[in-house]
Amino acid sequence: MRFSTFGSVLGLGALLLPAPAFAQWTYKGTLGQEFRAFDTPKGVGQVRTNLGFLADLEAGYSAGEHWKLGAHVYARTDFKDAHRQAIRADELWLQYSAPRFDVRAGNQVFTWGAMEVFGITDILNSRDYQDHVVTPRKIGQPAVRVRFLAGNSNLSAYYLPYFIPAAYPGQKSPYSVGGTIFERKDATSRYSGQYALRYFYGGNGFDLGISAFTGLERDAIFEADLAQYRISNSNYRSQRLSVDATKVLGGLLLKAEAVYRKPETSRVDKGVIWAAGAEYTWSSILAKSDLTALFEIAGANQKNRPAGFQFSQNNLFAGLTWEFNDRWRQSIHAGWVKNYAKGSGYWAFLADYTIRPRPHLKINVEYQQLSHFSLSDPVSNNKNMRLMVGYEF
Repeated sequence: MRFSTFGSVLGLGALLLPAPAFAQWTYKGTLGQEFRAFDTPKGVGQVRTNLGFLADLEAGYSAGEHWKLGAHVYARTDFKDAHRQAIRADELWLQYSAPRFDVRAGNQVFTWGAMEVFGITDILNSRDYQDHVVTPRKIGQPAVRVRFLAGNSNLSAYYLPYFIPAAYPGQKSPYSVGGTIFERKDATSRYSGQYALRYFYGGNGFDLGISAFTGLERDAIFEADLAQYRISNSNYRSQRLSVDATKVLGGLLLKAEAVYRKPETSRVDKGVIWAAGAEYTWSSILAKSDLTALFEIAGANQKNRPAGFQFSQNNLFAGLTWEFNDRWRQSIHAGWVKNYAKGSGYWAFLADYTIRPRPHLKINVEYQQLSHFSLSDPVSNNKNMRLMVGYEF
C-alpha cells in the first residue's frame, strides 16, 4: 500500500520547522519475527505456514506549545504469502493547537465508540484483515480534522479526500474468502470526497458521541459470479447518523452504539444497525492481577441482498482478559464470536498469551479457530497457531 503524497508533504514540512530549545522527540516501536502454522489447507496452492518479519514504529515531535508531528509506520513481509506484504504510514500528520481549537492534517487513525470487537460507529478507518481476521488493526486514512474544544466536550469536522480500502486475506491464505477456486478482484484506492461531523462529551464516568458521516463504507460487499468463477468486493457510499455512549459504574462499564445507515446501493437495505456490551473488572483478584469479563452483541433491522456478504453483522462476543501486572507484564486474552443469523454457522475462537521475560523482549503465542468462514467452502474449519518474538524499544 502506497504512502499518501498528501501526508508525506505535510510531514516533510513539519521536519523543516525551526526546532526551539523546548522541542521534544518521543519514539517507541517493535521489531519482530512472526511464524504461523495452519492445519491442513482447504484449497490447492494455499499455504500451511506464514513466516516473516514485522516492524511497528511510532514517533512524535513537539515544537513548542502549538506545533506537533506524529508518525506511525507499519511494515510486514511474508516469505510464504506475498499477498501479506505491506508497508504504510498509518499516521503521518502535522497538528497546530490553540487553547480553543486544533487542526490536524495527514494520514490519521481515529477511534469512535468503545466496542472491543463490534465498533459499528468506528467508520473512518479501513481494517487490515491480513493482520488479524477477528480483531484487525486499522489502516491510516488521509484526512483533515478541525476540532473545537469547550470544557468536557468538543466538536470535530473531518474531510477525507482519498479512500484506502480494507486488506483482505489473499488466495494463498486458508482464510481467503474465495479460496483458490475463484479469481479475486479487490477494491482499489481512489480519490473520493468524504465528510464527517462528531460531537463528543465526557465527564463523571459518562461518555457520549453523536456523529454524522457521508462517504464509503469500510467493510466491502463480497459478490460471487459462479459462471465466471470470480469473487469481487466493492465499497459503496452511504450516509450515516450514529450515537455511542459508555457509563462507568464502579468496576462495570456499559456500552451501546446505534447507527442509521442509508446506503447508495440496492445490495444493502437502509435501516438501523446496533451494538451493546458490558465489561466488568475484578481488581487485584490474585496478587496484583486484574481480570476483566467482556460481552458484546451486534444486530440490525436491515439485511444484505442475497448476492452480498459483509463482516460483523448479527454477532455475539464473549471474552476474558487477565492482566498479571507483574515484572514480566504477562497477559492472557480469550474470546469467542458467534454469528446468530438464521442459517449461519460462522463462529470463531481465539486465545493469546504474552510475556516479556527480559527487558525489550516480547513473546506472544496465539491460537485461532474459524468455522464456516469461506464463501467457497461453507463448512470449512480453519485452525492456526501464531508465535511472535519481538524487540521493544
